[in-house]
Amino acid sequence: MILTEAPFGRHLILTQVLDADLEIKLLELGFDTQTKFSVLRQAPFNGPLTLRNEKTQIIIRGEDAQMIEVSIV
Repeated sequence: MILTEAPFGRHLILTQVLDADLEIKLLELGFDTQTKFSVLRQAPFNGPLTLRNEKTQIIIRGEDAQMIEVSIV
């Protein structure tokens, strides 16, 4: 499932990132594969998503979120 389709508040696991540069950025921010996180909210009109794992909270662009595949825990 693509991150933009994921339900809010559910625990998710990052399974694949389709862009290498984005994957590196996520790794630097503490979001690697098999990291549990949740989507807190999304701004209107395919805007940024707020993600939270056990260590940090980040905001990513909607375009970037479409390149991230996740699964529900």
